[in-house]
Amino acid sequence: MTWKNWRARLRAHGRDLILVSLLSLLPLLLLMFGFEHELAREFSRLREEKAREVELEFETFLDSDFLSYAFNEFFSSLVLGNSRSRKHPEAFLFRTFQRLDALYPGAFEVAIFDSQNQLVVSLSGLPEFHDLLRTFGPEFAELQITGHSRINENLPHYRNFLGTFFSSFDLGEVKPGWRWYTHFTSFSRKRAMLVIPAGTTGKPWIMVWISFPKNHREFLFQIMVDQKYRVANLSDLISLDDKTEDWGKKFGSAAPFVPKVVALLQDQEGTALFSDGYVWIQYLISPRKRLLMAVSDDSTKVVETARRKFLRLGLGLFAALLLFPLFFRSWDPESFSLRTKLLALFIYTTGVPIGMLFLSAQGLFHERRQIMEKKIFQEHEKALTGFDRRFNEYLGWLENRALRLKGPPLSDDVSARDKVLKTIPKLIEAVKPQLCELLDEKGASLYHFSNERGKLFSKLAPFIGVQISRTISRINGTEVPLQESVKEQTIKASLETLGFDLEEMASNVFGIGDALSMVSMGGNPIGAISLLFYDTRGKLRFIAFLAWDNNREDYIRDRLPGFQKNFPDIRLATRLRTEYLLFPESFPLAGKTPIIDGLISQQAAMVHLIIPKDGKNYLFSGIASKDFMVPFYACSTDDRVRAEIRQTAVRLTMIGVFLMGLGIGIGLLISRSFLHPIGFLSQGVAAMKMRDFSARIPVLSNDEFGLLSKAFNRMMEGMTDLEVARIVQDTFFPREPLAGCGWEVFGTSISASRVGGDYFDHFLLKDGRWLILIGDVSGHGVSASLVVAMAKALTFHPANPAKPSQILQILSACLRQTLHQKRLMSCFLAVFDPRLAVLLASNAGHNFPFLVKNQGVEEISIVNSMLGVKTRKPYEDRAIPFADVEALILYTDGIIEALDSSGNQIGYSRFQAALPGLLRSTARETEAAFRRWFATLAEPGPLADDATIVILQKTRV
Repeated sequence: MTWKNWRARLRAHGRDLILVSLLSLLPLLLLMFGFEHELAREFSRLREEKAREVELEFETFLDSDFLSYAFNEFFSSLVLGNSRSRKHPEAFLFRTFQRLDALYPGAFEVAIFDSQNQLVVSLSGLPEFHDLLRTFGPEFAELQITGHSRINENLPHYRNFLGTFFSSFDLGEVKPGWRWYTHFTSFSRKRAMLVIPAGTTGKPWIMVWISFPKNHREFLFQIMVDQKYRVANLSDLISLDDKTEDWGKKFGSAAPFVPKVVALLQDQEGTALFSDGYVWIQYLISPRKRLLMAVSDDSTKVVETARRKFLRLGLGLFAALLLFPLFFRSWDPESFSLRTKLLALFIYTTGVPIGMLFLSAQGLFHERRQIMEKKIFQEHEKALTGFDRRFNEYLGWLENRALRLKGPPLSDDVSARDKVLKTIPKLIEAVKPQLCELLDEKGASLYHFSNERGKLFSKLAPFIGVQISRTISRINGTEVPLQESVKEQTIKASLETLGFDLEEMASNVFGIGDALSMVSMGGNPIGAISLLFYDTRGKLRFIAFLAWDNNREDYIRDRLPGFQKNFPDIRLATRLRTEYLLFPESFPLAGKTPIIDGLISQQAAMVHLIIPKDGKNYLFSGIASKDFMVPFYACSTDDRVRAEIRQTAVRLTMIGVFLMGLGIGIGLLISRSFLHPIGFLSQGVAAMKMRDFSARIPVLSNDEFGLLSKAFNRMMEGMTDLEVARIVQDTFFPREPLAGCGWEVFGTSISASRVGGDYFDHFLLKDGRWLILIGDVSGHGVSASLVVAMAKALTFHPANPAKPSQILQILSACLRQTLHQKRLMSCFLAVFDPRLAVLLASNAGHNFPFLVKNQGVEEISIVNSMLGVKTRKPYEDRAIPFADVEALILYTDGIIEALDSSGNQIGYSRFQAALPGLLRSTARETEAAFRRWFATLAEPGPLADDATIVILQKTRV
């Protein structure tokens, strides 16, 4: 398509383009507004998820269990992993710990064993324990291989280097499937931790004692960072006092932003900060040293990518709608029926509010989702707190049973001792504690019972006997002997050097008289009750201390599965020691519980998280139980939330469909009543096309349609006059050809309306030449016919000059003076001399005629203004010899602009190319051939404009 055609289509469809742009712009703007709203919500959600992810990851790293695990990983990879590939692994292990001792003086002490489990004395520290270590190595290896060994018999001796709290139970925990087993050996920092390998049979192995400095967490962090074990790729310890520190090596591309971020974070820790394309978080190790982490923030990139895609899609859609009328030539809004236009209008006016409704529904879905998630979290809270409260009932049952067996007050004689000693075994049988200790008023132990787990607590009993004596004396109102007070202070000072608070221990154990509750004993949660035995005089004689280390575990194992059935949509779980209880296969977030433990430990309230996994969102809750002293977890899928959102979406869709159907129905109803009178008008127009001017249409009302019907009937009455005008105009055109000297001229005109504006003529002049003329009056109808009549009269006047240009000058002046440029006329006028075969021609703004020659088809290009236009430029004449001319074709633009069956114009090129093939023997026959070609090519129905052709042709013999 040429630029000229583009300009023509733009002019033709300019109004349509403006209308399409306005109508399409409103919904696109609404979509853009809704999308931006959703983007803002999505951006906020991504930021929240990223912050939560970073904070949880950071809290997990800071968790002491995780640090211990990372510490063990450090030993596995650095020490054992590298030693196994060495020719002399024992020497490599020794050199490795020499380097570590240089970095961290006094932190590590090692005992190295060869592949035969024999102590390598020359490479091992702790010389005071070498004799014991020589026997420990083979016995420990035998236990690993067979599961049986004399190591349990010799365990009391081995506790000198294994630690006071190391038991045969701990030996059983050193499972061959593990790489390392970490055990705290004492309350002091000196040799506070022991690391023992497992599953190293047939290979050299080591035992490592770790002495922590005052700030042991900084020590652990420093080891992890020094050995490249970091929480993230961009994380490291930074010192605010070290001005020479190269942050570029530690933080890579994020290094330039570190000073700014440090200034923004100040002393804030554990909270994510978004800045410069990264998520930053820090942990304050000391006032001037901190662990800083940076994680790339892709939330902005995701949102910007989505925004660009949407903008491209919106602009593409807008451009497609805008250019649709230009690319599709068949596009013609005027050809659409009024019914179609009305329906489109109703659909549009109904669709836009429905679109706004669905945009608003996105916010409704978001709010509904939040409400449902809050409801599910409330169910989690109800389930978790409900099970936690039930444990109080269980404690009450144990407490009541113990108090019933305790019996009435004792007698005030020596028989009281025997009675208590008989009561204690019954208590043990009834309530099954792990530890039972009976103490008299002097703090002496009268009865002791402990199972394997209770032995850990029984070791502490002798240390607190004096404190118990002091407690009983205070209750009885007696004074503590001086020597007992001195003894108490000495024991208290000794325990405090090990980091053990005697008063706190006594307060926890014996401050709960005759009431069972959960207390902390050496950092371990236990259930405990102190039964106070008074005599009949009200004097406290004995205290029986009962402790349960795993009664809460037994209760959870027994009761939690049954309690789970009350909440079929929730999965409950808990963590006991290192074991996960009731994590069925349907519990999807077992791996997430260590992450949430850090958050649970920091706040008393329940923690709620939404964790995406496998295309779903899981609602995860956790709480630290005060009674059980273990964390409880609840997990649910968001299936109920999704189902609720789907139901809401279906309801809104049904409302939208109903509103759309209502709009279409109202549109059809209105269009039917609206278009009923227009149907009669259409029938009248069809009768007019058939030239049945006697037809009339009914007048149904006095509204605008009634007035239009009356006007149409009056117009039909006046159509008779137009028919008469058509007959008159037909008499203007010559009916017979003009022939002579081997030449013939003949023309025809096909009017668009019954009275057209085209005019052609040819007649013989006095001097034997032929005057040939073709013209086109602007417009149609009677007024155009009158202009044709005036042109006919002026052209046929016998006193006309001989030159065509002079005749055109007279015609132009007459039209200008008469019609004042209200009507214009294009005209090509020529005088042909058949004897000399010479054509003298002039043109007044008419289409250029075609000369058909043997060599091809040429145009006669003569340019001048139309008749009736005021201009100073005179018309010019041009003489054209016809020696090699076969025919001269004169035509009007009705032929060129006529549409074919495809809706495309016939055009100059197609018409010009067809002319040589249309020539016949005479001009009349050529005219008939043209009519057939034109009728075959043009679309059926009336023409849009008059089509006229005049043929001057050399006759063929």
